[in-house]
Amino acid sequence: MFIFVVVAAALYLVLRSVLAKKQLSLKQFFAIYVGALFIIVLVGLAVTGRLHPVTASLGVALTMLARGLPIIMRMFQAVNIWRAIRAALGIAAVKNGPSAGNQSHVDSLYLKMTLDHDSGELDGEVIKGSFTGHILSQMSLDQLQSLRLELEADEGSCQLLDTFLNRYYGEAASDTPPGSEASSLTTQEAEAILGLRPPYTKADVISSHRKLMQKHHPDRGGDHEFAAKLNAAKDQVLSEL
Repeated sequence: MFIFVVVAAALYLVLRSVLAKKQLSLKQFFAIYVGALFIIVLVGLAVTGRLHPVTASLGVALTMLARGLPIIMRMFQAVNIWRAIRAALGIAAVKNGPSAGNQSHVDSLYLKMTLDHDSGELDGEVIKGSFTGHILSQMSLDQLQSLRLELEADEGSCQLLDTFLNRYYGEAASDTPPGSEASSLTTQEAEAILGLRPPYTKADVISSHRKLMQKHHPDRGGDHEFAAKLNAAKDQVLSEL
């Protein structure tokens, strides 16, 4: 019993730390916690030979199912992001809601946003102003911060952009003055951080940055400082193209 309590407490602390930046409700968190704890118990009983063979097979199946938890978590996160957007802009602004294999589209005065519910990826296009035609994921942090200033006149657009900035840049979006982080990196250092070797295109930079952010984003248990370096490296390299 003592070991079970220790394992349960350790699992709670680990999940609380890993999921701290996820936009999960309390019910969603405990659903994941209880499911993970149940799997650990079944695996433990199976390993110690205390589980009936049939039930042990179920434990193995559930263990394999646990590998799908990241996908489930992304779905939870996508649903929560969609709800936040809908609450901010109103139901009329949302073209269609979340469902597996589908996307939600949200329009504001300045932005046309798309949320992919399978991957949890959020992106958008600027449809008004000096950045018209720009895709958010292809813009540097400096450009996004400049766009944020331009959108001050429209609360709905600001809320959409803030959701994007918080999703992909976290604290760096508000704590880093435009250009300060990027200016501390040389182009060579930025290329090394992103794993790039000349010649490369703008698309290569964006692709490399996105792949690394998917692995090191604070929302996925990554380090805030390294995520900020990735963003600064992207800005520095893009500024030289």
